[in-house]
Amino acid sequence: MEDKVQNVILESKEITRWIDSKIENLQVNSVPRERISGACFSVALEYHYSIVLLISNGLTGSACSLLRPLFEAFIRGVWIQHKATDEEVDKFIEKDTINKLFDELVKEVETVPGYDTGVLIEAKEKTWKALNSYVHGGFSQIKRRNTADSIEPNYSDEEKVEALKGASAYGLLSFFGMAGLANNFELQKRIHAKIVEFSNPPRP
Repeated sequence: MEDKVQNVILESKEITRWIDSKIENLQVNSVPRERISGACFSVALEYHYSIVLLISNGLTGSACSLLRPLFEAFIRGVWIQHKATDEEVDKFIEKDTINKLFDELVKEVETVPGYDTGVLIEAKEKTWKALNSYVHGGFSQIKRRNTADSIEPNYSDEEKVEALKGASAYGLLSFFGMAGLANNFELQKRIHAKIVEFSNPPRP
């Protein structure tokens, strides 16, 4: 299984390099909605890169603590881009406040073409409790710090692979949103193909 972890690390690093090679040429309009949405996607991409680097260096617990912020930054980016009113955008800028539950944001994002598959709501429902526990040092983190003989990180290979794949999926989706801000629909098609390729790798 360790070979599989290393393979997914290599795949994840290749995705970050591919994103880096394409993102520099994107131009986003200098209006508040698009700048704030783009900044959310930028934060999400940084979390994605960090998760890959942390797991590569054996710091899986710290990587898992970034999974919830990555998901949140991505969702906020899409919501601000497509669903927020001008007043909601202004309030977020001025007071760092969104007067909606995160569940509401996810459901509204699921009405946006391209994100309307039901996958995001399902992911939120299935993983939210664990993601909260990871980010706050809860039992999901604590129980993975104990072995039969010592107190040390004890994350399974399956958990490392799941974290890497989840981070890369939301990284690519955030880049998809960034390409949309730049009206680069051809790049969006290529990103979508990358998402499909990464989700369904060829079988040996």
